[in-house]
Amino acid sequence: MYYSLIMESFQCWYSNPHPDPARPLSVAAMKVRERMDPIVVDRPAGLTHYLFIHFHDPVDCWLDGRVRAFPKHTLVIWPPRAKHYFGHATRPWSHSWMYGSGKKVSTWLVANGLPLQQPIAFMNGELTDKYLRLLYHELHRHARSDEVIVESLYSVWLRELARAAQTRALDRPIPQRLLLARQHLENHLARRITLPELARIAALSVSQFSAVFKAHFGQAPIDYLLALRMRQAVFYLSDLSFNVAEVERKVGFEDPFYFSKQFKRHFGKSPRHYREALSPLPKGRGGQINACRE
Repeated sequence: MYYSLIMESFQCWYSNPHPDPARPLSVAAMKVRERMDPIVVDRPAGLTHYLFIHFHDPVDCWLDGRVRAFPKHTLVIWPPRAKHYFGHATRPWSHSWMYGSGKKVSTWLVANGLPLQQPIAFMNGELTDKYLRLLYHELHRHARSDEVIVESLYSVWLRELARAAQTRALDRPIPQRLLLARQHLENHLARRITLPELARIAALSVSQFSAVFKAHFGQAPIDYLLALRMRQAVFYLSDLSFNVAEVERKVGFEDPFYFSKQFKRHFGKSPRHYREALSPLPKGRGGQINACRE
């Protein structure tokens, strides 16, 4: 044995250690949040499966022909028959891992641009743990697992790994403080909302809030709010229970001319014309739609 386990409530799955060449995808083994004693795993010839590991603690790994130290929340993907050398010789460490094989694995790795035998840095281990637990439940809780579900979970996991590995700001997880500010916008469209109010919710200064909000959402807070109100207005206009003046108030406008101007700028026509184009009802006298209280 390479290691002794510190027993915890982790998920563990072992299947056929040898890949079945006839199967497009198979999961041979996995463990979630496995705790290790001080030890280094050393397999010079690797195994016949792809190995995915997210390290929850700092470890030493053999990559690019030498042993290097890597920080916690590093993920590495080894191809079949590649040398495995990882762990820590002087302190305990933990990892979540899976062995998988099949043509679909290599296809998905290439399609998502995930590199082999290169460190990928993450903020935490939530993404890997989430999908390994879902795979574990499907494999472990049924006498016969559903291959379509297993393949779907595997595919989406790799796709999410690729997205999370991107460095652009718009692809990074959105901080909770910004999500709370955005939720406040969505919940209070009908009333006046100010930048200082949103900045207080996010526990930032107005200038910091404006910069961080735009970095994550691609728009300044006021532009985002305006676009959100315009999209909401479209849904209200499709409901003949509300006239145009009521829609205007429900999305936070007090000036009907400003509302009409902004709506036309976003959608190319006035709210009244947009309503008329949507309605299948016949028009009454004076060209007004019978069911619309203007």
